[in-house]
Amino acid sequence: MSKYIAYIAIALAIVALVVGFSSPNLGGRYHVTQESFPQGIKAGTSDTAVIDSSGNWDGAVTGTTGTFSSTFGVTGVSTFTGDVFVDNLISGGAITANTSAAGTLTAANICDSSVITQTWTEADATGTLTFPIATASVADCFLTNGDTKDIVYKNLNAVVASTSTLTTNTGLTLYYASLGVGIIPGGSSALLKFIRISSTALDVLISPLSQ
Repeated sequence: MSKYIAYIAIALAIVALVVGFSSPNLGGRYHVTQESFPQGIKAGTSDTAVIDSSGNWDGAVTGTTGTFSSTFGVTGVSTFTGDVFVDNLISGGAITANTSAAGTLTAANICDSSVITQTWTEADATGTLTFPIATASVADCFLTNGDTKDIVYKNLNAVVASTSTLTTNTGLTLYYASLGVGIIPGGSSALLKFIRISSTALDVLISPLSQ
């Protein structure tokens, strides 16, 4: 009798092994059927969403290497720690137009723009463009000390005498390539490089551009 029991036990073990390899459930060792997860997929002891109900990847991407063979889109703030190597990098941003002789900029203008233009009625011979306070821009997009952003400023006035003075604000320190370069003549441009120095301070390097 014990011999038959042993045979039955072996047969049951073989059946269990086959089912384990061919089961369509995620617990099987070999997955052979297509599954649909309309509510997304969660994983880990904290029940963290990995793939949402629309099929978007929500989980963290970790590891020493990784390859994306098709278009890779990121929405929202992304933080990369360590060296990042990118071929053919295209950096975008809005063109923000300011039409006041006493122009003012917001933190969003600084963080979202790649070009800022200014023009006004020619009767106003001179103008100003005032930057936002440093803490506003820091809170928006300069998240870490050493973060930088470049913006091209263009004075679009046709008359050279219609100069615009780039004006500082609380927490900003303006640096000029030469004396008086913070005054941009009509028809001229300057490169503005913003650098976070601390949670309350930004440096702005102003370099004139010529054609």
